[in-house]
Amino acid sequence: MTDPRHESDPTHDPDPTHAHVRDLLAAYLLDAVDEHERLLVEEHLLTCPDCEHEVATLTPTVEALALAATPQTPPAQVREAVLHGIEPASRPGAPRQTSPPTAFADPARHDDLGARRSSRAARRLSLLVAAAAAVALFMFVAIGPFRGAPDLTTETVAAAADAQRFEAQVGEATATVIVSREMDKVAIETRDMTPAPEGRDYQLWFSHPDGTVSDAGVMPRDEDAEMVIEVDLGDAVGVAVTMEPEGGSEQPTSEPVLVVPFEA
Repeated sequence: MTDPRHESDPTHDPDPTHAHVRDLLAAYLLDAVDEHERLLVEEHLLTCPDCEHEVATLTPTVEALALAATPQTPPAQVREAVLHGIEPASRPGAPRQTSPPTAFADPARHDDLGARRSSRAARRLSLLVAAAAAVALFMFVAIGPFRGAPDLTTETVAAAADAQRFEAQVGEATATVIVSREMDKVAIETRDMTPAPEGRDYQLWFSHPDGTVSDAGVMPRDEDAEMVIEVDLGDAVGVAVTMEPEGGSEQPTSEPVLVVPFEA
């Protein structure tokens, strides 16, 4: 019997598992999920082409940052601060999904999942040291360096004919980014974002089709921020964030903790 509470509610998601898995995809690629969440994502990917496409879209940006990263061991006090701030990743009451019958599973998809799992395992150590806490903050982030344009507003960029808007929420933190290539401007709004530990900053990087990345600036440390930045977007296809020494780095020194493709 249909629940009458949802008959006229256009926002009701008939598949809460799908929405939950989409929230986990970026963390899954970074190997920053627990065992239950990993199984939930992998089982869901076997039957959801939309989520598989999103994984395929996010993967190149993650790999580009990994190739560009220069290994660096953070001070012991930074590691302790990061690990101390980690929120429990599991969500009470999160929907569970049982595995589909083996006879209906696609072996090629299983092989692909195994390859992704091996790739993530190779990144596990640096993620735990440098990026673990940031994964729990929010899944989408947008460009927020100090190169501001005070005479412009978020509404100005949103009014551009080619404006693209990206939004996400994970836990209590939310982020909204609006990109206009015609204006060569990016607007960002963050709410309830936990600051980086002392001595560290979140730094943003554009990812490009050839696999390279370019500096997009250091993020402000405010929990709530709204700004418009004038930048040269060039051929950027996405943006990623890493945790860097205070003030930023010339090249990434850690794995990306958040990735946002510029794709509608």
